[in-house]
Amino acid sequence: MRLKIFTPIALAGFLMTAPMGASPISFGALMPQQEVQAPSQKADSEMAQKVRDALKQNQLPAETSSRIDVMVKDGMVTLSGTVKTQQESDQAQQVASGIAGNGKVTNSIQVKP
Repeated sequence: MRLKIFTPIALAGFLMTAPMGASPISFGALMPQQEVQAPSQKADSEMAQKVRDALKQNQLPAETSSRIDVMVKDGMVTLSGTVKTQQESDQAQQVASGIAGNGKVTNSIQVKP
């Protein structure tokens, strides 16, 4: 197997052919650029969907679960929106805590009868 040794002149010529604004590291096949969702973002979006699904499947009225917004960041769930009773708010928090874990849910749901 033969190894090619790049001389400073050859390397400089290679770098000069890179597109404007491209760094040598990101140019061409040296380092493919892919937009990959960070693991924590993927886990957050999956947890948010699990909470939404659980709210829909639980004993909450359908119109109540559709008025509750679920946001997840770094594994912490925030519930917001409006419900008609405190019991619905508490039940939504209990459902979310069953998925995210106790102490990982902030209930910002407003009760508006």
